[in-house]
Amino acid sequence: MSLAVEWKVEIGDYSSPTDFTDRVTGMTIQQPLRWMRISNHKAVITLNNFDGALTPAAGGGAGTYSAVDWLSQGVYISATVNTTDTAEVFHGVVSQFELIDDGTSSTVILTVVDVVTLLGRYQLQPPNAYGSENSSAAAIDRILTGAGPSLPTLGETGFSVGAFVVTDDDYPSGGFTPNYRVALDDAVLPQYISELLVGQVMPAGLSLVWAARIKDTDVAPGLIRYDVICVGPQLNRVAASGIIPTYAEPTSFTFVEDSPAAGELTFTRLEMGYNIDDRYNSSSVTTVATYSGTKTFAYNDPNLIDTYGEKQYRATQTLNANETSTASQAQTMVNRFGPVVFTVNKIELTTANLADNPSTSKEELAKLLDAANLWQRCDVEYTPTGAAGSITVESIIFGRQINAQPGRTSIVLDLVPAELFTSFILNSSTLGVLDTDRLG
Repeated sequence: MSLAVEWKVEIGDYSSPTDFTDRVTGMTIQQPLRWMRISNHKAVITLNNFDGALTPAAGGGAGTYSAVDWLSQGVYISATVNTTDTAEVFHGVVSQFELIDDGTSSTVILTVVDVVTLLGRYQLQPPNAYGSENSSAAAIDRILTGAGPSLPTLGETGFSVGAFVVTDDDYPSGGFTPNYRVALDDAVLPQYISELLVGQVMPAGLSLVWAARIKDTDVAPGLIRYDVICVGPQLNRVAASGIIPTYAEPTSFTFVEDSPAAGELTFTRLEMGYNIDDRYNSSSVTTVATYSGTKTFAYNDPNLIDTYGEKQYRATQTLNANETSTASQAQTMVNRFGPVVFTVNKIELTTANLADNPSTSKEELAKLLDAANLWQRCDVEYTPTGAAGSITVESIIFGRQINAQPGRTSIVLDLVPAELFTSFILNSSTLGVLDTDRLG
């Protein structure tokens, strides 16, 4: 069974968007993840405007869409694999509209941004609307769902923001007590949501946040929900439940060079190197919460500094709730980000290569394309040049770039080493195995 990926680009109101797929001449989707920062995602879509239908009236247009207010339009990009398995790849709102017209040909370039990027531009409500939470991910949830900015309703009567914590941070029954706590009532908060998230909440504990999709609320007719995924310091995903959407459940992928078994995906290229970009061997964390005692805590690894030179992580306004959590955060940053390892940093998959391997699973490719499936575990199997056998590198998907043109799609995945960024894993065949000197 070969693989065929069919793209769909719809623009407009949520319940009745217009299909613009036939006008798309190409698009690039960038969905990186960023530690303790907002993960800004965007899509750049080029549309054929040879008939002038997209030219705004202010620019002399008189076509079908000349009266459209492009900067308030929703965009819904999906992909269907072999006509059966559909992935919601990117949902967002048009942020920029550019028309290129030389009198003979005309194209429109749309820049689409995700809801987390949009939210960052809005002001906060009074601080007492948030209360206190037991983890940075839970605080992000509270801020995004309670901030109340006037986001586009996309033709519906209203909206909500569903910020879903997909890690163990919020589940005391699992036996995990978060080391990173925030008390939003304890400090003077900044003016904008982005400043609060990036400057105070997210640095209070390892955390990631990104937009997943726009959907109906399943609660009240006529409302839409902007879904956002939050990952907290526990880092491992928990199973989907009534709190977490089923589409955001934990999964894993296996990437191989060739001859895939069922459920595996082939890649065309991989890049290896040292994880220099994510290296911090010194940290200084200051909290603005109101408790007695020293507010700044520092930690460093002299051996790593002597070997690689110092690279410092600095957070000056975190909302860690006490001295213990602030000190723990400073140490955790170095322990997680300090080690330098040689690993797989990127892999590339193309539809042409996947189609050459009939055993490839269409279900796995559809899952890989879904926006919810960043920060998922994966195994990369390959044979180094000149080596007698293959090796397996355990990684985590840390972002991606998708380039789609008629007849060809390329997916480049950014990866980080699982050995540094996952909690204890019992069922791994390579991590945590006894007698392998993994612990020192």
